[in-house]
Amino acid sequence: MIEGVVKVVDAGLSEQLVEVAAVFGTTTRLGILGYLRKNGPAQTGTIAKDLNVSRTTVAAALVALEELGVIIGDSPMDQRHGKRVMYSADAARIDALLKALRSALDVT
Repeated sequence: MIEGVVKVVDAGLSEQLVEVAAVFGTTTRLGILGYLRKNGPAQTGTIAKDLNVSRTTVAAALVALEELGVIIGDSPMDQRHGKRVMYSADAARIDALLKALRSALDVT
């Protein structure tokens, strides 16, 4: 089970589909992923300003998305104290999750 993901119903979902739900399960996360794919690398404050979402909300979503492996920061998480981080979308990982979702829904 992925840390931080609550499994409410045992619907026989694969681990990858549980990850899909975690990654794409909130409008904030979807907005950030779309923003990064469209605009390229950006910092927390820029994303928050451009999406009109609080910096705290964006920061929390970025941590979750990075832990889920769909975004990448330009420095290791344990070395960021006080540093500005540029985040970018991991297009290959996002595409793999979308492919898994399409397959599960039998959509080609």
